Amino acid sequence: MAMETYGIINIGSASKKYAFYRGAAQLLHAHFEHEGNAYVCTVEVQGEQKRLAVNAEEYAAALHFLLAHVLEWGLSDFACTALGIRVVAPGSFFQEHRLIDVAYREQLEHAATIAPLHIAALVAELDQVRGALPDVPLYAISDSAFHKDMPARARRYVIPVVDAERWDVYRFGYHGLSVGSVARLFAEKGKVPARMIICHLGGGASITALADGKSIDTSMGFTPDEGLPMATRVGNIDAGAVLYISEKLGGKAQAVDYFNHKSGLLGVSGSSADIRELLTKEQEGDTKAAAALELYVYQIQKQIGAYVATLGGLDALVFTGTVGERSAPIRGRVCAGLACFGVGIDQAKNTACFGNDTALEAANAPVLVRVVPSREMDELALLTRSLIAQ
Repeated sequence: MAMETYGIINIGSASKKYAFYRGAAQLLHAHFEHEGNAYVCTVEVQGEQKRLAVNAEEYAAALHFLLAHVLEWGLSDFACTALGIRVVAPGSFFQEHRLIDVAYREQLEHAATIAPLHIAALVAELDQVRGALPDVPLYAISDSAFHKDMPARARRYVIPVVDAERWDVYRFGYHGLSVGSVARLFAEKGKVPARMIICHLGGGASITALADGKSIDTSMGFTPDEGLPMATRVGNIDAGAVLYISEKLGGKAQAVDYFNHKSGLLGVSGSSADIRELLTKEQEGDTKAAAALELYVYQIQKQIGAYVATLGGLDALVFTGTVGERSAPIRGRVCAGLACFGVGIDQAKNTACFGNDTALEAANAPVLVRVVPSREMDELALLTRSLIAQ
């Protein structure tokens, strides 16, 4: 397997990432994302990076676009023998990494009625894969597997146990591949903080508490809607309010769209789901944008505080994900409210950090504060290789 080429697919709520590997070596990485009102594809091949403008049709058919250009971009003797794809779906069934077959697709299509934002895009991607590479084995890599051993006190909702069991309603957690990649990096360096909090901040956002590198609680729950306010997702909201709003909107389908696509930062600001745009609008005097950012930072601080209590203290605070890695203003605002926990950052280091692995803590601060770029793709590759080898 070491010399065979296999692919990795990571479909997020606001981006698409692809990579090809031979063994552990990454040959090509492509990141398709929104940038303002346009689309861009950032491609890295053999250490060289290029940015390409793509249109909406090319973004929608990103895999086909990629496969049409791999030879042109420098991949010689290209033949993909297997694929691994990140799966975000509620259910105990989806907390295992496994081959995607007919039975898996049936389970996935059922789950799409519960968590449409990720699964609809995932099912569309699976259809593209089967159209482009019909005979290539395709493996599902679970985004919630990292959290499957959380203690019952964190995993359970306060509903009758018999109903939780027969309906499979638990807090599954997500962003496990991202968080797992960060934890693995610390483990590889032999320095796993005993009490660590990892903030994955992006289009989706979550915070995870880790004891000795293991997940003991995370902010996302049954679906990726729970927890922090996100780009367009609602985050925490009272169940009574959900029922009331659903009735006002006219039913479940309208409520699903409302809580997944019209809430979050977009809903509060009334103008944008993009942190960069909201920061600019705030500087221009937009009070709604400022209110959205204030709420966002407050809820992050609040969740961190809860997890400091859960862990009995804090040794390390880590930022990852697109916003966590790239937004110095958000990191600075979050950390400014955490001095009571021993968090203090060097503002010059924070300002200079944009997407690179950096220690931010001030000279005498007792808590390690790090920016660690998410290595979801490498984590996906590692887990895919393990399945191929079985």
